[in-house]
Amino acid sequence: MASYKMEIKDGILSKTLTFMGMEFTEVWEERNTHCADSLEGQVLRALPDLEESEKEILEELTAMDEDELLDAIYALTVYEKSQGEIS
Repeated sequence: MASYKMEIKDGILSKTLTFMGMEFTEVWEERNTHCADSLEGQVLRALPDLEESEKEILEELTAMDEDELLDAIYALTVYEKSQGEIS
């Protein structure tokens, strides 16, 4: 089941997506204007054949409000089920 978690600890913001049995983490350090490796980039490298609708979700995932985020995680979970990743 897909999940998304944000954590702030010691001035570091971590955003972690669990999807298709893998974990992807985007890290933002205090005062930095960009992260070293985006969630979207990590997922697309690991899953290059991902369908276009899921790619769009990933592209917008970190900027969504709470309701949009819940819908997105649900859609990613439905995709996992359709791919036989979870039952």
